[in-house]
Amino acid sequence: MKLSLPAALALVVLLPCTRAGAADPIGALEAADCAGVRGWGQDPDQPTAAIDVHVYFNAGPGDPLGSAVAVNASEQRDDLCEMLGSCEHGYALELPLGVRDGAAHPVWVFGIDLEGVNNPLLGGPLEVTCPPPPIVGGVRRWVMAPEILTAWQFQLFVDMLKVDDAGLMALPESDPWPAAPTLLTSDAGDGVLWIVDGIHRREVPAEHVDAWRFVAANAVVTPAAELSAMPLGPDLRVRPFLVQGTMPAVYVLDDVPCDPEGCPDDGDTTGGDDSGGADVTATEGGVDPSDESGGDPGDTDAGTSSAVGTTEPGIDPGGDDAPAASSGCGCASTPARADVWWLAVLSLVRRRRQGEQTSRCSNESSASPSSGS
Repeated sequence: MKLSLPAALALVVLLPCTRAGAADPIGALEAADCAGVRGWGQDPDQPTAAIDVHVYFNAGPGDPLGSAVAVNASEQRDDLCEMLGSCEHGYALELPLGVRDGAAHPVWVFGIDLEGVNNPLLGGPLEVTCPPPPIVGGVRRWVMAPEILTAWQFQLFVDMLKVDDAGLMALPESDPWPAAPTLLTSDAGDGVLWIVDGIHRREVPAEHVDAWRFVAANAVVTPAAELSAMPLGPDLRVRPFLVQGTMPAVYVLDDVPCDPEGCPDDGDTTGGDDSGGADVTATEGGVDPSDESGGDPGDTDAGTSSAVGTTEPGIDPGGDDAPAASSGCGCASTPARADVWWLAVLSLVRRRRQGEQTSRCSNESSASPSSGS
């Protein structure tokens, strides 16, 4: 559903000022569809500054069923220049995976006052109904603990799609997801950002840095020769894409984490892109709303992002969802399964195998020329 700019302006209600000279933010929710949520917002007290807007899904502030995502209203909008006196007040939010489930979800938008006085409703509810995106190809990598979700700043409502168990298990499984992001950049000053994944280096394209919530300034400056000596893995995907079935385990959907030459004896049967592989169908119902916090638009920190749930979604208690240690240089392998009593033993086995694999992979990589710098 879309509203024209004049119609959107007609919906803007300027609430009475709560102190002399202070005005509430103004703006509009113009569209909520499968392309995302779009509109504009401005604080008349600071007309050239960009404000945040909080986009609520499913329920409004204070309701535990609601999930909020913050977005900065700083996009250039030529149609706003004359009306507002400045142009950089548009916002656009990609639809979170948590509402890509084929069901109807109401959407509201609140403007966040730069003076912290009042955060009024700018528009809504509009209703959005969108099918899940297809999942084709790639591998799944287990997120072993909730602390890893925090370290990577994953947001389950934004980043995770609920899928059917059969389709999830049909995806090849690779090594567990790294415990925390390690960012590197070359001392050559080329500005390229790399993420360390096991023994591999993977490029983070500049246009994908924000989607992964990385801070380029936190990258460790590393000698160019040292970076070049690391085996090259595939570029990091456009954005984090997590999947979960009916079990607690959470996985990151990823490309095969091998260098372009592949790992000896492992092969590359799944492909390094989005072609081929298994199709996964999203389940109905989306993310359990009890895992999310709604927040309060009066609290500028409360609604800034969806909360990572309290049900320890990254911990698998064992049984059919606990991946055993994979073999090979970070390549996809056929997963074995471990029972609950194996978890303690498995931890010791993994540590020993990781040492052996690192030694073997280092020998293999030194036997062939590096595939990039």
